[in-house]
Amino acid sequence: MHALKASLVNEMFKLALRRKSLFFLALCLLVPVGAALTLDRVQAGYGLAFVGAGDLPMRVLWLFTSFLLPLIAFMTAVDLFTGEAEAGTLKTALTRPVDRFRLYAAKIGAIFLSVCLYTAVGLLFSLISALLLQGREDWAAGILPTATAFAASVLPMTVLGAMAGFVAQLFKNTTGALAVLIVLYALLKLSVLLVPAVSAYLPVHYTDWHLLWTDGPTAWPQLTGIFALLAAWGLIFFTAGYVLFDKKEL
Repeated sequence: MHALKASLVNEMFKLALRRKSLFFLALCLLVPVGAALTLDRVQAGYGLAFVGAGDLPMRVLWLFTSFLLPLIAFMTAVDLFTGEAEAGTLKTALTRPVDRFRLYAAKIGAIFLSVCLYTAVGLLFSLISALLLQGREDWAAGILPTATAFAASVLPMTVLGAMAGFVAQLFKNTTGALAVLIVLYALLKLSVLLVPAVSAYLPVHYTDWHLLWTDGPTAWPQLTGIFALLAAWGLIFFTAGYVLFDKKEL
């Protein structure tokens, strides 16, 4: 357990030193603030209020789960697997007195913690930015369901991160790995239109499952089924990724 914890701290420390991490952290801050300032100006100019204080965080969360968080999960996975192999630092990590399973689990854990961090920043600044818009009197009542929706979005993003951890190990350069992941994600998203019967079983189909968490008790049977599907995909990608990682030669 100590080796896993130490490896996880090491992976998070490496991610914290990346300039990309600061860039994405700033993006998670600027997206809700920019959206609120733009909406406030547009709505004041036209005398409309089509997005109120209670709606902004959920609109921002849609942007996060559709584009920003998948990209962050992909880039984190590519950096931790393909990037380290490309730079030769993975060989050093594999010679440390920690078994490969714990090292691999620490990398997937770092992806999960990164998604949690960026989601939390998005939630915080979405709630603060919403105060710029009309409807502030209902703002406090929406905090709990909004926080629940943001927390629920972490699961599908972590599954995408585990998928990226598996795919990234098939490539020797970061550019190719990231490009393939983005194209693969877009194709899987488009499968909703092309083969809807199959897409219902794919994890990318449920990046917006957080919307169900605001529907009350009637959504629990559907939520339970989706949770089981996402958990199964997460286990499959984790296991497949570990098999590749365990066979990696020094």
